[in-house]
Amino acid sequence: MRIVERYLARSLFRSAAFTFLVLGSLVTMMVFSIMALRESMTFLTVTALLEVVGLLTLTQLEILIPLTVLIASIWTYGKAQADGEINAMREAGMSLFRVLQPAALLGALACLVLVLLGNRLIPWASYEQRLIGKRFLAESVDRLLEDERTAIRDRRFKCRWSRVEIDETGRPYLEDFVVAELENDVAEPVFTRAGRAIPFIDGPGGRLVLELHDLTYSVVGASESMRIALDLRALSEEPAPRRRAASLDYEELYSAARDEAGQDIGLQAEVELHARGAGAVSALLFSFLGAALGVLLGIRNRATIFAIGFLLVILLYFAPRLIGESLGARGLVAPGPALWCGNVLILGAGLGAWRRSRRR
Repeated sequence: MRIVERYLARSLFRSAAFTFLVLGSLVTMMVFSIMALRESMTFLTVTALLEVVGLLTLTQLEILIPLTVLIASIWTYGKAQADGEINAMREAGMSLFRVLQPAALLGALACLVLVLLGNRLIPWASYEQRLIGKRFLAESVDRLLEDERTAIRDRRFKCRWSRVEIDETGRPYLEDFVVAELENDVAEPVFTRAGRAIPFIDGPGGRLVLELHDLTYSVVGASESMRIALDLRALSEEPAPRRRAASLDYEELYSAARDEAGQDIGLQAEVELHARGAGAVSALLFSFLGAALGVLLGIRNRATIFAIGFLLVILLYFAPRLIGESLGARGLVAPGPALWCGNVLILGAGLGAWRRSRRR
């Protein structure tokens, strides 16, 4: 690599480091604000909240890195074009292809990093942030009953109810409550029905206590009310199943897509494999697009460049990916074309900018 190319590469990598720090800080603050608002009235401690924010930020690296490459390439080559450096290089005999080689190097490194992160770190972060929620689930009645939950079980009891209501004192209760006592795997369960069940947490004991009223049938025939206690440690101690595609590494995704083809998990695994591959390649394509746009537009205003970068990533990468994942997961479109269409758009935009840059 010659002196001019090394100069461009140094400028490009410095710009990429600065852009990544800025974008990473913005994403972290945004995630923290959303999570703090969401969890302010629920169960997470401050330490757990910060841990979740960190893990969620890691899961956004598959978007942060391509965006960083795009913005850094536009900035570096736009500034060089505005200062007359690109024209000087071309007049000295350098082809535009050679001028863009440092951007291709940055894109290739970003692509490699995304491939490596997509196999271990990002799936691990996705899985761990689910475990944190599961760990603290046992400390909040509100969390246990949210999202229209109508069932819960531990090692001994399985409970169902029709809906959650609020009594005159503002406390939640479960209406049309049915509990099945699971003696063992062979014997039939023993059912108890109640008009309502009032839940409360026995924190030190790690139990959810349900006070049953208006019994319509019970093993204790003479009772008008009774209590049962669910051992919530069963919810927090048993590991969450690694069945979500976002939590699986490449080998697990490939096995699921091959062994469970035609089923939901197999289809989701195939979609996730294509999404990770397309996301990694997008970093390389964005480096080409960003460098060509920088030479074409010759802009050096960071605010304008950030705005252009966000707009291009949303239109050419994020929106096609969301649509492709949705269509692919439902089996309406083959996962390959659905997930790689965004890369085709990025490549088309890059080639168009490249052709116009050569005519300058």
